[in-house]
Amino acid sequence: MTAWSGSDGVFNTISLDGKTVYQGQNLGGGNYTGLMYFKRPAGVNFTRGATLYMEVDFKDIGGSGNFGTQYNAVGNDFQFAGFAVGNSVLGSGAYKTAVFRLDNADLRYAENGGTDLRLTQPGPLQLHIVQVRVSDQPTALYQQLTAFLGPYTGPTYAGGTPVDATTLRGKLICGYQGWFRTPGDDDNTGWQHYIPDWGGVMSPSKIAVDYWPDMTEYTPAERHVATGFTNPDGSPATLFSANSARTVLRHFQWMEAHGIDGVAVQRFLPGASPDLPTLRVLSHARAAANLTGRTFFVEYDMTGTPESELVSTITRDWHYLVDTLKLTSDSRYLHHNGLPVVGIFGFFRDRFSPATAHAILDIFKGPGPYQAFVEGAGAWYWNIEPYPEEWKQVIYRMGAWQPWNTGNSGNNPGDVPNSSYWAADQAALAARGVMYVPQIYPGSSDFNRSGKVWDPSADNRQSGAFLWSQVARAASIGAASVFLGMFDEIDEGTQIFKVSSTPPTQAHFRDNQGLPSDAYLCFTGQATKMIRGEIPYRTTPPDCAAMTQPTIPDAVAPLNGATPTGSQVTYQWTPALALAQGGTLARYELWLDGVITSVGSSTQVTRSTPPGRHVWRVRAVNSLGNPSGWSVAQTFTVP
Repeated sequence: MTAWSGSDGVFNTISLDGKTVYQGQNLGGGNYTGLMYFKRPAGVNFTRGATLYMEVDFKDIGGSGNFGTQYNAVGNDFQFAGFAVGNSVLGSGAYKTAVFRLDNADLRYAENGGTDLRLTQPGPLQLHIVQVRVSDQPTALYQQLTAFLGPYTGPTYAGGTPVDATTLRGKLICGYQGWFRTPGDDDNTGWQHYIPDWGGVMSPSKIAVDYWPDMTEYTPAERHVATGFTNPDGSPATLFSANSARTVLRHFQWMEAHGIDGVAVQRFLPGASPDLPTLRVLSHARAAANLTGRTFFVEYDMTGTPESELVSTITRDWHYLVDTLKLTSDSRYLHHNGLPVVGIFGFFRDRFSPATAHAILDIFKGPGPYQAFVEGAGAWYWNIEPYPEEWKQVIYRMGAWQPWNTGNSGNNPGDVPNSSYWAADQAALAARGVMYVPQIYPGSSDFNRSGKVWDPSADNRQSGAFLWSQVARAASIGAASVFLGMFDEIDEGTQIFKVSSTPPTQAHFRDNQGLPSDAYLCFTGQATKMIRGEIPYRTTPPDCAAMTQPTIPDAVAPLNGATPTGSQVTYQWTPALALAQGGTLARYELWLDGVITSVGSSTQVTRSTPPGRHVWRVRAVNSLGNPSGWSVAQTFTVP
């Protein structure tokens, strides 16, 4: 494409590192030309209404933010491209390439200066563009950067027996929000869910979480500095982004380590264009489930979507997930009675009509590739209050019903979870052939998010007793499946994943009530075993402080696909750490083709390994005798 400087898109042509670069003009006061125009060369034509693929080479300097593009489309001279990957300016100084997809394009020289498209930036960002290319075929880079939008083709679980993904029965499933994001992550959409104004500036006066994640195990690449916050030792405090594949994999490794079956990935209803950040997180969860042997399914959250858009939006998105991502064909996607499971949250009588509710269920009822086993979630009081019969008929059409119980038990120390109605719910649903799935939670806290006056005593977790009383009730009624909300929701204080007992002091945060950071992962794993009858029934929580695990080492060599030069193979891994209250690190254990061997405290060991294909993993053991989770299995071949 040919660059055009003029109108509201004036630029300077400069030389950087021997390259010709189009630099947005400095307008003074920290502002720069916000547009840059390009047109196709004479004689180059594209079919009207075609999908085009654009690559933009740029130097990563000039500020921080995401740039976009507007192009000539059928019926719109300035159509925004809703699909872009790699278009973040982060200030690294490197040369990068962004890719855009231009749907329904009609390049006809219809923008200013007779151009076809323009790059846009919303703020004080100075563009440094090297070249813009447009093709009517997907480019190799486009295919590489968007591979997560197709079926999963990576390694599968090789470390033992995976979770049975053919039945919901006997499962404890956690909700996984995956919505915590940071500046500088893969999509660079700014702070999300950590602060109330998404994309805004992080500061102690503007924080929306009541707990701080335990960042002990995250690698430097996963840690994003939280401006204005420091750890008690004075070092910069950091936070994670779920847009990181390594971070999501780490969360799934914790699930595997503690015996948690898997998650329902929460999916808020997207607009007409695929929402790349949420699809990226969903893809990360799919890959992590494959690597750790966990299971997963999609749960739609209808909160905030207008009634008039519910059916069309869910239909469009579900078809996209089935047809393009091939999600339900994945071996780790949870099925029940031969059908893929789909969760749908938000069946409340004050949100939409019974007719709309039935239409939503109809999306998944017809035979064919889109048919699914629906686990609906909504009003916990459906069988207690006088509830409209037409709404009960909606519930009776579902495969499973999950009354949403979070917040139904107060939010104060000593509150008793309200589970008195569970047995009656279960009986009423069983009479209609519907599975009852009680929803449990570990406690809640949303003082920072809701702007309440901080109350340090208003912590209803009761060191695990609040959660365990619900687990005990679920087990006592023989619940076929249980849903725990949530794995990671620190902005409502319902998380079970690892949180810090020594959070920053610049704002108010809760700690883990003296428990190790992995205690609630342990409670959840033990709950899973009790619900399945694998351990004896008990009404008091287990001593998870005594079950604290060390961190999980990562394999360094040999990695997947490696071919060592001889039979003497050196196995290497990263050091593990003992968590606070978890004693000290004692030794490592090597898993080689299913045989476990203690290998001492070194982070490498050489073993004579016969020719053929082999699989290995490693884990750490602390001085309490507790092993960590296993590293991700690596497959290699000795010639």
